[in-house]
Amino acid sequence: GKSGELADVFGRVREELHGRLSAADVECLVSMMHGLTQGGQLDSVRQVFDFVVDHSARRSPSLVPAYNALMAALSNAGLHDEVVEVFDELMMRSSPNERSCELVLQALHHQGDSMRCAEIE
Repeated sequence: GKSGELADVFGRVREELHGRLSAADVECLVSMMHGLTQGGQLDSVRQVFDFVVDHSARRSPSLVPAYNALMAALSNAGLHDEVVEVFDELMMRSSPNERSCELVLQALHHQGDSMRCAEIE
């Protein structure tokens, strides 16, 4: 079922891609990540995320929603440590937005890391 569909989407995107994803492509893939998150398909969410990162410019601002979608999926799955790791990676590559900060603060609260919370707030 789902993973076949994913492969089709990737195949189609790859064919239409000439190296880089456009902002619209990323938006489309990010909304796919949200859909997969609701379906509890964390592995597929990760695959889409990796695909987006691999096909985007290193410091592309359109990556931020993809990072946020991954963090939301991880948070959903209760993987708070990983949310923080992804946030740190995002900090190195781009500027987190409000949503990114909300997501990581949630994770840090779960971990009881109040020092780090204060830093981010």
